[in-house]
Amino acid sequence: MSTLPFWLAEALAAEQPAPPTPLVGNHEADVCIVGGGFTGLWSAIALKQAEPHLHVIVLEKDRCGSGASGRNGGCLLTWSAKYLTLRRLFGEEQAAWLVQRSEQAVHEIARFCETHNIEAELRVEGTCYTATSEAQRGLMEPVLQELKRAGLNQWQAIEEGELASQSGSHVHLEGLYSPHAGSVQPALLVRGLLRVARELGVEVYEHSPMQRLEAGQPARVQTPQGEVRARKVVLALNSAMVQHFREFRRSIVLVSSDMVITDPAPDALAAQQLEHGRSVVDGRTFVHYYRSTPQGRLMLGKGGNTFAFANRHLAEFDAPSRYLAQGKITKPRALQGLAKGTHYSCSPAFA
Repeated sequence: MSTLPFWLAEALAAEQPAPPTPLVGNHEADVCIVGGGFTGLWSAIALKQAEPHLHVIVLEKDRCGSGASGRNGGCLLTWSAKYLTLRRLFGEEQAAWLVQRSEQAVHEIARFCETHNIEAELRVEGTCYTATSEAQRGLMEPVLQELKRAGLNQWQAIEEGELASQSGSHVHLEGLYSPHAGSVQPALLVRGLLRVARELGVEVYEHSPMQRLEAGQPARVQTPQGEVRARKVVLALNSAMVQHFREFRRSIVLVSSDMVITDPAPDALAAQQLEHGRSVVDGRTFVHYYRSTPQGRLMLGKGGNTFAFANRHLAEFDAPSRYLAQGKITKPRALQGLAKGTHYSCSPAFA
């Protein structure tokens, strides 16, 4: 099995990319973006679309998509379920804006992929938030009431007779459906963004980790073989912010999200009505989640198996999950009839 995360290995095989080009020598730029995941590449694209004359350089320590952006579960979700937390942190007006924009973003991503011919297996077919135990019943009710009060609610209850067909499982006790969601092959999306960024004139250098950042005008970003001097620097490092900047150690939490991906089993998926593109999430504190792929695989995962002491980036975040062998990543009992999982990864999710 490849040492690359499964999604990225699949994406690179489809793309057949040229060998990565590291940064060598001294460069100057208007904007240097450190990090080649979703945040970094979307930022680069947005900058070039707004101001095509800008000289933008992106530095990525590995391959674009090798971090959390390219190895997550591919559940394309919004912030609407987090409305109460958003309101507490940012106020009612900003929380409402974030909910609405996150819902619009799902469809904007789909339009972007269509416009730029990015084949990312993106299916905007909604999501189901469900209860799989009595303790989970009604957990969404407080946020639904407040979303309704603010005129923001896009969720609808799933009728009991339709719950199994909507979610692909007979064990869910209740469920809610939102159309503003879906699923995507995340590494294919990242690699598609990389292509578009380069077509717009963005310079992207892989295998170019930032070793040092010196503030100033211009700022200086040093890598093992080169340096970028830039008027502006965008830090799109996600978990690596903790490694480089101590001040983030109390605001970023590193948590594993362990996933199993089955061999193709399209007939079994069809028998359980799981051939759709919806993502399904239960009501646990560290959720179980699952979705199908267009090839007939089932991806399922569980967050919260591993927490990093002092928020250090543990080596096991980049290795096959040790929890698979221990049986702690298992199919929900409604899904036991599907093909045995043979491809798996352990990847950091961040909160």
